[in-house]
Amino acid sequence: MKTPALLALAATFGLSALLGTAPAHAATMTCGDFTLGDAADCAGPIAGNDPFPNPVPDLFGDAWIAIDKDETAGENSGSDVDTGSPEEWFFWTAATGEDPNDVRNGTWTLDPAIWSLYDRLAIALKAANGFSVFLLEQGDLSGVWSSAQGLSHASLYGVEGDDTQLAEPGTLLLLGLGLVAVVFARRRMSR
Repeated sequence: MKTPALLALAATFGLSALLGTAPAHAATMTCGDFTLGDAADCAGPIAGNDPFPNPVPDLFGDAWIAIDKDETAGENSGSDVDTGSPEEWFFWTAATGEDPNDVRNGTWTLDPAIWSLYDRLAIALKAANGFSVFLLEQGDLSGVWSSAQGLSHASLYGVEGDDTQLAEPGTLLLLGLGLVAVVFARRRMSR
């Protein structure tokens, strides 16, 4: 009788651990004059030009490396700094009816293979005298964007994969609680 109770307790903690570590759904975020759909976080507005092909300043706790830059909507018009990679890791398009010389709304798309090379990705949107950088959720492949002024260009930055990933604090807490429950149940059973 005590074994089913112990199994139920372990299952409850296991389910809690799985639910607690599920990724949150990314949201549409606005930073300054820019909005990006499916963003996890954003930084900006930042005065000046985004530093492509140099690393983006230390944002979101990492030093970002340049991957791809597109200057024209819907075209392979940018710079791809990765040797041996596809021509286009990412591109942006203009919404229907947008003035080609003053594009303010559209979509962005990533090649799915990019997530096998990078743990984190960020998109920088540049218009006029400033830019904003948007952190993407792991696995995001597309979304919408908008700008108060015509978009000059968009750049993609990444943080390369790291084999030494640490568990999230919430996961460690749930694991610890589960172990405490198992020890408590074993003590109770041995009495």
